[in-house]
Amino acid sequence: MKSEFPIIPGRLLLADPSLNGSWFAKNAILITAHEPEAGSQGLVLNRPVEGRTIRDLLSSPDFRSLRDVPVFEGGPVSPAEMMLVALRWDEATRQLRFRSPMGIHEAVQARSEGWEVRAFLGYTGWTAGQLEDEIERSSWIDAAAQQIALEGQDGMALWAKLLRGMNEPRYRLLADAPDDPSMN
Repeated sequence: MKSEFPIIPGRLLLADPSLNGSWFAKNAILITAHEPEAGSQGLVLNRPVEGRTIRDLLSSPDFRSLRDVPVFEGGPVSPAEMMLVALRWDEATRQLRFRSPMGIHEAVQARSEGWEVRAFLGYTGWTAGQLEDEIERSSWIDAAAQQIALEGQDGMALWAKLLRGMNEPRYRLLADAPDDPSMN
């Protein structure tokens, strides 16, 4: 099965409006791993856990230096597990860089080097061929990473900003369409 675009770690998947009403509605997902025989993984960049930081979830003194790190819903797979991830926009290559998963000391070091560190509860995952099937059904829109992808605190508004940033009229129309087409 051949997808219409290559699935590459570092690229974004934007939920097609056909996913409205599902857990994935208006999600912007960073692909973090893809092996055709094993499947794919990613992290939802635009689902912050309302005002929560590591301090709200973990009281261990080990996390003291990371207590202000924001927490995001990374996806529906293993939502009780937390993963630390470092993100940074690389202006020279115009790519979103990531380091994942990280231990506490690696996360502290990454912050000292200018990386943005986030905590993710869960992740998105697809079995071998599943994401390719969803792409064939047009459930996802492939997007090059944009610097605004790091503005995940905007929640679902980030999805629309990323679509508008693709500079194609059809994506701008999708970004501005109401959730309920009958309201159009």
